Amino acid sequence: MSSFAKTIIRTFFSNKGRFLANFIICFLSVGISSGLASLPSFFGNGYQNNFSTNTVDVTLKSKSSEGFSSSQIERIKNYQQVKEINPFFSYDTKQNDEYYRLYFLSFSNKSSKLGLPTLISGSDSLFYMGECYSLENSLNR
Repeated sequence: MSSFAKTIIRTFFSNKGRFLANFIICFLSVGISSGLASLPSFFGNGYQNNFSTNTVDVTLKSKSSEGFSSSQIERIKNYQQVKEINPFFSYDTKQNDEYYRLYFLSFSNKSSKLGLPTLISGSDSLFYMGECYSLENSLNR
């Protein structure tokens, strides 16, 4: 065996800790990256499931910057055909070449199936929400 090969083998054996630390860092990086890659599909699926299973019959939109007044909402509630009303607020903005829409929904509404986050006992995750809402980006209008 040549002296070069002996030097290489000696280097590996004398730096086991350093080699093992680098291997663990690479292993953790790959694990975290693959876990984070699955998050967008989770949020997208929750958003799609909510709107495909809980569709509304009619959506009323106000073009004014203030939205509907309380008296207008009460008048809409008083119609016999209206079983339930879920007011929400959305905000559209543009940054560079992308459009963003942010929804503000009431989680404390009794008719909201989303509900408030709850603490799960004996689980790794801190909060669990039945359905997920997310930011909708790149509307490309």
